[in-house]
Amino acid sequence: MKRGIFYALDAIIAIALFVIMVSAGFVVLGGWGAYSYDNSALAVTGHDMLTVLDVNGTLSDAVVNDNVDTIKNFIDLLPSYMCNSILIYSVGEPPVYNLTRIGGVVSEGCSNVTAQGVAIASRTFIPPGKGLHMAEAYVWYR
Repeated sequence: MKRGIFYALDAIIAIALFVIMVSAGFVVLGGWGAYSYDNSALAVTGHDMLTVLDVNGTLSDAVVNDNVDTIKNFIDLLPSYMCNSILIYSVGEPPVYNLTRIGGVVSEGCSNVTAQGVAIASRTFIPPGKGLHMAEAYVWYR
């Protein structure tokens, strides 16, 4: 009977150590967490913006039609205390994956991205017939 308890305890300890090691790996490699605790709200806003633009097809339309006006209209409707910049890149073919900037917009009244206090979010998407693209959002307070 005692032998079975030791095997069970060994298995539980092994599973717990495995979970701890995998969790630590994700934290170290940046799989979890925000870019900065000070800018975590901005980072979430950037991810949300790109998700909305991707899901409603605005990012794909901007690439297919070569027109970023709908993205500009979208970011101009966001709160005025934030500045937003969205850049769109074409991702090259493997194995190099060169990024080529194909468009971008900035919120009305915001000209410079401040290095301090900026949050960066990115999202990849595939427009119909155009290959892999990436959108990058820079969000900062005025």
